[in-house]
Amino acid sequence: MSWKCFGGSGFGIGAVLLLASTASAQNTGSLRGVVSDASGGILPGATVALMNEATRETRQVTTDPRGGYFFAAVFPGVYTVRVELSGFKRADRRGVRMSPNDTKGLDVTLEVGLPTETVEVTAGREIIQTETGAREGVIRADQIENLSIISRSPMELLRILPGVVAPDQSTLESVTSQLGANQSDAYN
Repeated sequence: MSWKCFGGSGFGIGAVLLLASTASAQNTGSLRGVVSDASGGILPGATVALMNEATRETRQVTTDPRGGYFFAAVFPGVYTVRVELSGFKRADRRGVRMSPNDTKGLDVTLEVGLPTETVEVTAGREIIQTETGAREGVIRADQIENLSIISRSPMELLRILPGVVAPDQSTLESVTSQLGANQSDAYN
């Protein structure tokens, strides 16, 4: 068997595909969790579906022998997680918000009942990120529009994120009514 390369185009196409997949992976997150019953027993073999509420794109996985599930390469958006298993009521978790580089955990508890019955939970709060030790935050466009930033420095936006401590005020750019924008020696 012999391979022919037509002007090196095979390498070029492969390189473009590799770069495209790497770039898209940098803007995605992951969602994992464990499916259990009301007594805390794990439920292997449950079907877990992840549906993007804007595009209606749906992905499905089956829980492993430990009751765990995992979705990789989840694009930013708002999702619905649906869990089904014979002998249990279907569980729907709506409003699960995913941001770039999120690693979120969402455990689901199923109640005994008919599969035609549904337990629906609408996520009214953010899911706390407990899968890694990272402290993260997303600044939304509406927050930027509604904030009064005197110094017009994007670094000032970081102060609204949890866990961010403002440095000594003398190191920040300041604005006065008489002199305009001033910059101290410590500000770069």
